[in-house]
Amino acid sequence: MTNSQWVRTPDAAKILGVSKTTLRRRRQDKTLLLGTHYLKTSSSDSAWILYHIGEVKNALGEGGAE
Repeated sequence: MTNSQWVRTPDAAKILGVSKTTLRRRRQDKTLLLGTHYLKTSSSDSAWILYHIGEVKNALGEGGAE
């Protein structure tokens, strides 16, 4: 696994050591930015969200942030 890989929410949470809820909160509070830290696969509410592991690690700090 490289830090430049885009992964789905459950995998990102496991790799980063944070909960799926934490990832959602960090999107909502703009710590994680669309296009930089995560992508949506469509505009639908049920779209997959893919996280860029390296960028998210940088935003949260190496240890993650619960």
